[in-house]
Amino acid sequence: MREHKFRQYDKEKRKFHYWGFTPDGFISPRHDIKESQEFTGLKDKNGKEIYEGDIVKEEGFDGKVVRIKEIKWVSNMNIGAGFNHRDDGKYLKVIGNIYENPELLKEKNG
Repeated sequence: MREHKFRQYDKEKRKFHYWGFTPDGFISPRHDIKESQEFTGLKDKNGKEIYEGDIVKEEGFDGKVVRIKEIKWVSNMNIGAGFNHRDDGKYLKVIGNIYENPELLKEKNG
């Protein structure tokens, strides 16, 4: 079972606030920030946790970039953008997020 963790982006301070149920207990959310992004339960190939709103680079078996996409929840077992929750993340690398690096999506897909 994965941890139920979330993050909220504080646009004024330009940083993330993390909250949720962790092994250390409950960390409360910020009530002045309405939008939260959920932890997918996956880590990328470098061990970085993957959240909704992250921009990831997917690499093929040969190490070449296959695509760059934003992570979104689509259903219970799918983290969106064609990535299945059953994947272990070993071909994914978090390269940014929609708040701090939106240009990453425009460059690759624009």
